[in-house]
Amino acid sequence: MKNLIKVSREVYDFPFEVSLPEECSERIFIPSFSVECQHYYFLVDFSKCKITCWSINLKQIEEDLKARIENADKEVVPWNQELDRFLQAIYFAHSAKYYDGKIYVSFIDGNFILCLNVDDDNYELIYDKENEGLNKIYSSTNMLFDDEIYFTRWRIEDSFQHVKNYDIPVNLEIGKYSLNTKKFDVFDTFEGPDDIHTTFITRDKENLIIVEMTQDPNIRYPKPGEEYTDEDMVKILNGGLRNSDLITYNFKSGKYHKLSIPNGPAHIEFDLDDDNIYYLSSHNLSTNNDKLCAYGASRIDKVKVEDGKSIIIDSYEEEDFYRIPSHKLVKYNGKKLIVCPVFPNRIHIVDADTMQIYKKIQIGKTKASVDFSKGPFNYPASMKDKTPYTIYPVQGTSYLYLISLWNVTIYDFEKETKIATIGYNFDKPLIAMGHASKY
Repeated sequence: MKNLIKVSREVYDFPFEVSLPEECSERIFIPSFSVECQHYYFLVDFSKCKITCWSINLKQIEEDLKARIENADKEVVPWNQELDRFLQAIYFAHSAKYYDGKIYVSFIDGNFILCLNVDDDNYELIYDKENEGLNKIYSSTNMLFDDEIYFTRWRIEDSFQHVKNYDIPVNLEIGKYSLNTKKFDVFDTFEGPDDIHTTFITRDKENLIIVEMTQDPNIRYPKPGEEYTDEDMVKILNGGLRNSDLITYNFKSGKYHKLSIPNGPAHIEFDLDDDNIYYLSSHNLSTNNDKLCAYGASRIDKVKVEDGKSIIIDSYEEEDFYRIPSHKLVKYNGKKLIVCPVFPNRIHIVDADTMQIYKKIQIGKTKASVDFSKGPFNYPASMKDKTPYTIYPVQGTSYLYLISLWNVTIYDFEKETKIATIGYNFDKPLIAMGHASKY
């Protein structure tokens, strides 16, 4: 099945010599994409001052998936998209994990996990050949713990049925894939949602945390060509997004607990000290007709896992807390902090113990107002490189990696100064990016 995708790889030096703090010597993996199923993934190595670029074409596997769902009920397409656009969008690389010289890439709703070798041109498509193979869709973020990838998955045809009638669930499978034996192991199957954005296991391996990220509004968003007034759009805004399921699956009991969460929950970061505390971000956004729409401010919930259930114990909310595509934890000066990129071109740093603001930073001159007077706010395409999509802190320091569509900037949040900026893309026609990873 390797002929279903095309992969090439090139390695080049940093564009100029750079002097960096000794602590900033990590590697940053950045997945991005262009048009017509053409993707580009970059590995920016600050220790070797090298950049690796993978060029990946997914057109054939997209055509293969289209043929597989030929008999599916496609009266309604997920994400309010045209079918071809939906099939391209599900292959946008969303997240990646590193293990033993290899990078494992998960897509928005892809039917395989892509394994890339860091030091050579080899690669592998990971999917369950013995259990419906490429007919299964995997969650957008799958946790690599020790030498196993924990995942959720469901049949692609079920997504079309589910979006047409939300009362019809999908058969949600939870399992793991061993990187050593290359075998799949499915623990359980139960009726649940699709659009699983995150699948994480607690460090004690007792509970699996599964986050549905619903982007569908309660009142249908218009399709291209439909006439809607500003009043109609305000009604859609006020109707908000459908609630999502936060599912906690306990391995010992074999039971799961569902908590209904508003505003589109998506990403999890575990506490640096307490194995049973995690931080859940809700983004309050929807993707409709290629528009990224805000339905309000975002939120971070502090969540405790107790007796096989997830319990919200505190939250951080601010009126100017928009988009937050990532949130990462760092210990600095005796405090545990959560660092978040915020639209437009801002950083919020939150005290994880108190869930109160520690510091707000404006990192550039570009400013924009968020206006809901005419309904959901459309994030402008021109802002895609103005706010870092991912921010990674360097533990024990005030240094941050600010990662955007064209460059990585080393930034000191204590001094509020840029130390260095490395452009990693010189000639690739990028449109947008997934979440960067640090190794």
